[in-house]
Amino acid sequence: MWSDIEWINTLISILMALAVCGGVAILMDVLLLLASRYLSVKEDETVKEIRACLPGVNCGACGYKGCDDYAVAVAEGKAKPNLCVPGAETAASEIGEILGIEVEAPKDVKVFRQEVYEAIQAENKAAAKQSSDDALKNIFS
Repeated sequence: MWSDIEWINTLISILMALAVCGGVAILMDVLLLLASRYLSVKEDETVKEIRACLPGVNCGACGYKGCDDYAVAVAEGKAKPNLCVPGAETAASEIGEILGIEVEAPKDVKVFRQEVYEAIQAENKAAAKQSSDDALKNIFS
């Protein structure tokens, strides 16, 4: 059996441990709060709004890796707001409203797709020629 003094000492030890753990937890919460407030990265709301107008296909027809990169480029003024082929006129007009500018209608989608197709074909031919030239060099060297 425990005496009253041993029981009280054990209870005090447990309460002290809980108090220390609670104090450390509160300190960490305060530090995390301060870090999130002063070390946060500000996001441009315009980019989010433009991204919401895009269809999210990430096709690359605009010349960028995906819709996110295109939205950033448009918000920074580095890209025209009417380059999205899948979004066509709808996306262009919504982006124009967000930016407060008048956007001309995008190029005819068929013409644009033909230009992209021809560019891809030209790249493929150049890559094939390069690889065949490299193969011939390897054979005859």
